[in-house]
Amino acid sequence: MRFASYFVLYGKLQTLPEERQQSLLHYLGEEHIEQLRSNHTKDVAFSPASFSLSSLLRDVHYSWFVSFLQQQDAPHLFFPLFRERTGKKLAKALDIPWTLPKLSPCFSRYLVQILEESLFHERATLPMEYMQKMPLFPLLTKTKKELVALIHHLSLFDIAIEMRQLVEQRRLQELSDSLGEGDQAIIAEISKALPPPLFPRTAYRDFPSFQQEMHKRGIVRLGIALLQTNKDFLWHITRRLDEGRGTLLLQTYEKKALAKHTQDMVSSVLGILQGHL
Repeated sequence: MRFASYFVLYGKLQTLPEERQQSLLHYLGEEHIEQLRSNHTKDVAFSPASFSLSSLLRDVHYSWFVSFLQQQDAPHLFFPLFRERTGKKLAKALDIPWTLPKLSPCFSRYLVQILEESLFHERATLPMEYMQKMPLFPLLTKTKKELVALIHHLSLFDIAIEMRQLVEQRRLQELSDSLGEGDQAIIAEISKALPPPLFPRTAYRDFPSFQQEMHKRGIVRLGIALLQTNKDFLWHITRRLDEGRGTLLLQTYEKKALAKHTQDMVSSVLGILQGHL
């Protein structure tokens, strides 16, 4: 039984008289009963509305819906399911007018079912408010902008490492001049206790392509830290980011061989959260 199932079962049991609860618990094994007793969410009010599609969609980046809607004959029919801001961004991405067609309750439920089956076959079971507390829990409170800033900060570790390995003075100066004063200060601090390289050395050609590669490495670093979490937690973080960044996080999460670096990455993320975000 998944953790979410324990939570829902606990919520249901709490609505029953004590005698009825005990009679139902008789059918569970000791392991399941212990999970229910240790449920850390027992003091959180159970709300079925938190598990609804509209609740889960509230922080999902619009880019996750574009490819799905491009395959639909009438994508505008789905617009009423989204918040206005998200719907307008989708309309712009699809290059169609933003409209809000009137849908019958029955047809609306049908569209919700299609959206759930097509986009959320790996949907998070738990809303954020019911997540188990863990060191990286503060990430769930961050906006997309803040998560991107976190990724950028993580990428500075790799920029510092690359700068240490760059021997051509002209390119080193070009790279240094391309960085902002804030980034230079952080890199100087990182360089005092430079961590070992996590990636192969990259060939520096120009700053834009170099910065793009370093940003990808920042995403991978965050993905390694997220190996400490579960798939429900991962779902919320990846969907808050755009599809490109989120997909790279998902790919990194599947590379269990990187787990040996997880604690170091968690420490880096927590340090950035406490000192810069």
